[in-house]
Amino acid sequence: MTTVKAPIPATPAVDLSAGQPLPEWFGAAFGTLAAEHDRVRRVYADAAAAHRAIANDRARQAAIQADRDAHADAIRAGKPDPGPVALGKWQADEETARRAAQGAADALRAVWTDVVTRTADNAVMGELAAALDADETAARARLAELLEELPRVLAALDTTAHRQAWLSQARRFARDRVIEREPGLTVALRWPSSMTGSTAMPLAILGGSAPVDHVVHALAHYRGEG
Repeated sequence: MTTVKAPIPATPAVDLSAGQPLPEWFGAAFGTLAAEHDRVRRVYADAAAAHRAIANDRARQAAIQADRDAHADAIRAGKPDPGPVALGKWQADEETARRAAQGAADALRAVWTDVVTRTADNAVMGELAAALDADETAARARLAELLEELPRVLAALDTTAHRQAWLSQARRFARDRVIEREPGLTVALRWPSSMTGSTAMPLAILGGSAPVDHVVHALAHYRGEG
């Protein structure tokens, strides 16, 4: 009877930093090395997934059970023990998958080492710095455009809040003073000077926009922009 229980080795792992995708802005300065890192990283991810699909207790137990069933069938048929065929195949498949994952992990660590080492090159660092400066300039220009638009957007929200408050007030007035009273009295009724209920207070009132200015000022100074 087959009772061998092979240990399940862990899938070879890589350092967290090496296993992460490189930032997009690395592409220009690192060129083919960045592309190689991305390719090898995906190779490792696929190899590790393939190894995990094999190296698990369910797959091992299924192989063991298959060997036990084959042994039992052989005894019933008067044949010799076929041996741990299924378990042997599982072990061979696991070894092949683990070797593939280990090789990919080693390759990924090597590529990552090259990536880190290349940052010592002044030319590479110059390209990265130029790319970052360009991105920052573009982002600040976009921020300036949005800051110009923001007061108009907030003013539109204020206007909407005023309209909603007016409609709500008008509806209460109509229901309380017109619809529920004698029709003949409506001509004597006027819009009340004060009305109970909440009224949305806008950010800008009669042309004043101090709260809006505070918001825009704070956003303009984000990350040191003045």
